[in-house]
Amino acid sequence: MSDVARVVEGASAAVARQGWRSRLSDAGATHEPSRLCFGACEIDAATRCLKRNGEPVALEPRAFDVLIFLIDHRERVVSSDELLDALWGGVSVTSSSLSRAVHKARVAVGDDGQKQRIIATAQRHGFRFVAPVRCERREGSPSEASPGCPAGFKAFCDCP
Repeated sequence: MSDVARVVEGASAAVARQGWRSRLSDAGATHEPSRLCFGACEIDAATRCLKRNGEPVALEPRAFDVLIFLIDHRERVVSSDELLDALWGGVSVTSSSLSRAVHKARVAVGDDGQKQRIIATAQRHGFRFVAPVRCERREGSPSEASPGCPAGFKAFCDCP
């Protein structure tokens, strides 16, 4: 991988993760959630590891960034242009690059273009993450004992 590709890849990951940080700081939290869980999947925020049914799933960095960006903006449809701008950061790519990344993200989480139970397509508008998300902390991490989300994560999670 070239130095330019590494910089672009690092920048896209930073953009995707930035949403977590800003929403968590707005909610008064000082740590990102350890895991984001939806359906049979979980994402470890610290290691950028996706697991489905407890097994690690290989996912290219760009597809992982698409998944994280959609989760972070799941309250609305995210346009294809917004995804391209946010994750490719001005690099000239075709819409097929985005389509491939979305397809890979869907496959990784056990979804597809027909079922769309996790990532839905809004025809001619973009994509939306539609599965409920809950966050969890690693054992031993400080948090109040309560069902659902740890304290400070209510703005980030779909927990009651």
